[in-house]
Amino acid sequence: MNASQTLTITGAVRTTVGKTVKHLRKQGRVPGALYRHGDPTLHLSFDAASLERVCRSAGTSRMVTLNVEGDKPRQVLVHRVERDPIKGRILHAVLLELRMTEKVAIEVPVRMVGEAPAEKLLGVPIVTRLEKVRVEALPDHLPTHVDADISSLSAYQDAVRVRDLVVAPEVTILNDPDEVVATPLTPVKPKEAEAAEEEAETQGAADTEE
Repeated sequence: MNASQTLTITGAVRTTVGKTVKHLRKQGRVPGALYRHGDPTLHLSFDAASLERVCRSAGTSRMVTLNVEGDKPRQVLVHRVERDPIKGRILHAVLLELRMTEKVAIEVPVRMVGEAPAEKLLGVPIVTRLEKVRVEALPDHLPTHVDADISSLSAYQDAVRVRDLVVAPEVTILNDPDEVVATPLTPVKPKEAEAAEEEAETQGAADTEE
C-alpha cells in the first residue's frame, strides 16, 4: 500500500469496559477508544486483523478514515497501541480525532537517504543519533517521515543536524535545530593506547624541563 492510498478502519461502539473486554479478544476483536474534540471519549472495538494492517501501514503519523455505524466518517491518527509483550498482538488501541483546520504535532521517523563518503573514505558506518523528529502541520500536510541526506558526511566531525532537514513549507520541525541527526562513527581509542599516549606526553614534558 503506498502513501497516496486512503487507509480506512471500521469500528463498532462497545458498552463493555474493564476486564469484561476479554471476551472481545476471544472473538477476534480489539477494544479501543476514540478521543474526540468537545465530545466524550467513544469506546469502540475493531476487527483485530484489520486494525493490525492499518497500524502497520499508518504507524502514528498517517491519517486514517474511521467509520462507525450511525456516525459520520472521522479523520483520525493512531495515537497509541498497547501490545502483548510476548505474542505481539494488539491488546488496545487509542485513536485521536483530527480537525482539518487545526495543526497537530506528532513524531515521525527520520529516513536516511544518499551515500555518505565517510563510509568509504574512513571505513566507518553512519550512526543515527535521532530516529524521530516532532513536526507540526495541518492534518492534510503531515509527513509520514522526514528524509536526512547523509551525502555530505565525509569526515569524523561532519554531522547532519535538524536544521539541515528539508520539509515542505507547510511543515514545521519542533526539535532543537542544533540537535544531531546522523554522524560518522568515531573510533574509540583503546585504554592501553590512551595510557601510552599520556605516558609519552608526561615523559616528553619531563625531558623538556630537564
